[in-house]
Amino acid sequence: EEMNPSVLAAYVFRLSQAFNFLLTELKILTAETEEKRLFRLRIALFTASTIRSCMGLLGIQVPERM
Repeated sequence: EEMNPSVLAAYVFRLSQAFNFLLTELKILTAETEEKRLFRLRIALFTASTIRSCMGLLGIQVPERM
């Protein structure tokens, strides 16, 4: 297996793009139901954690908030 950091960088870039699209299409805090709001919030938290982990593996620090 090859240890190529560009593969991870491309993954985190695509994940960020997909999540940005999701945020523009589906509002988290103003979801139609509480169940949808909580589900979307969990997706946001898991996505942020994944992005933070990937960036850490690449040696890049990310801010807690933007």
